[in-house]
Amino acid sequence: MTSPFLKASLEGRESWLAPVTGSDICESTAASRQAASSRRVLIIDDEAVIRELIGLQLRSSGYECVAVPDGETGLRLARTEHFDLIVLDLLLPGLNGISVCRAIRDDDAGNPDVPILMLTARREEADLILGLESGANDYLTKPFSVPELVARAGALTRRRRLRPGPHATGILSRPHACVSPRHRVQPRGPPGEGVARRSVRQ
Repeated sequence: MTSPFLKASLEGRESWLAPVTGSDICESTAASRQAASSRRVLIIDDEAVIRELIGLQLRSSGYECVAVPDGETGLRLARTEHFDLIVLDLLLPGLNGISVCRAIRDDDAGNPDVPILMLTARREEADLILGLESGANDYLTKPFSVPELVARAGALTRRRRLRPGPHATGILSRPHACVSPRHRVQPRGPPGEGVARRSVRQ
């Protein structure tokens, strides 16, 4: 159940949030609590109401959350601490979400492969493309459904857990081809053996 403080804080701000029912939240929590155990999420959003709402639901689903209001603080934490997911607002004071996302991806000494879920009120296709091209793994626009955000968080952290390690050479083998961790079909043997030499990328 939403706390009285959160209810009071949300007055006049309902336009940011999609309606959710108690059953939606319970189902989302039950489905994701076990998978989320011990996973850390960094929430970077300048809206206190949004930070509290996201943190409340993610914590109830088993995540450990750290929430900050600006890009500079978020980037510093992303570089110095381990997180399994970053929920990043696009429009931030000072360093915006695009700059934060690019800086995280370019920092080999930090955690450049951490999944990033971009959260923003901007719905234009150009903004979506810009967010994805800057390095975001997913994009969710306001107003948003809290259960959907939790489900996306679970999918992103689960995908990262299942990702092959750096020494993996192939996830699927056949007599004349193997599918690499980067989803490229690589032929084996010399040309002329009836194996199509082409690459499939996702």
